[in-house]
Parts: sequence; C-alpha cells; structure tokens
Amino acid sequence: MTLFRGEYHEILDIDVPIDLVRDHFCDLENIAAAYEELERWERLDEFTLEYLLEPIKVSKLVWQGRYQCRYVFESENVHVWETVRSDRQANIFAKGRAQFTATGEYSTRLDWRSTMDCEIPARWPFSRTIKPIVEKSVADGSARFLKVLKRAL
Repeated sequence: MTLFRGEYHEILDIDVPIDLVRDHFCDLENIAAAYEELERWERLDEFTLEYLLEPIKVSKLVWQGRYQCRYVFESENVHVWETVRSDRQANIFAKGRAQFTATGEYSTRLDWRSTMDCEIPARWPFSRTIKPIVEKSVADGSARFLKVLKRAL
C-alpha cells in the first residue's frame, strides 16, 4: 500500500451572517450532498457519515475509497472532522477544520483546512509515477467540494 496525501486550505469571505453560514457548512446532509465523487453515503448517527466513493481507475489499478467521518463542534464557531473507523475496509483518513468568524453583521470569513490520506495498493515505481497526480486530484476534489457547498448556500 502506498499513502497519498491531499491537502487543501482556503479562506472565503461570504456576504451572509455567520449563523446561516455555520449552520449550512456544518449540516451533515449538506456536506454529503456536496461530495460529488460519492457512489453512496449513509448517516450513522447525529455526528457520523459513512462514505463509499466512486471507483477510480488509473491504468490497470482500480481503487474505491471508503471511510467513516465524525463531525463535531470544537467550539461555537469551529467545526472539526476526522476519520473514526480505520478497520481493514477503511482506506481514507480525513481530517479538517472550519473556523467561522463574523466580519460584519451580514458577512462571514470561513477558514477551511482539510487533509485526506488515501491508501492505494500501488507498488513502486508505479506509485511514484502517479503520486503527484493522485495528490493533486485529492486537493482538487476538496476545492470542488467547498465550491459546491458554497454555491448551495
């Protein structure tokens, strides 16, 4: 197995009050709906989603990501998430943080940071060849996710 890491950080200024932005970006239904590369998802409890990604094919390698992620408030305006189950079937380890700051009565700054590690059964030298492609793809997926979530606000 080879570990591939995608990281993404973005700061958004949104002309919507903080309560509405925070409620929208932290709602598990909205989070799942913004995840474009999903085959399916399931809500396990009030804090946890389970994801099964669409299969990805690179050359002869076919890989399908799966994981459970727990979402909680660290404080009133800081929402964090991370993979909570790492059994044999889990092959994605996600971690992130969204911090919401009111910048006016009707405006909010969102500081979004996410990291996603993917274990993919690729051997050297193939893994070395595809590493930059996979890592960019993971980061780009995070950017698309955030864009879809913002657009739905």
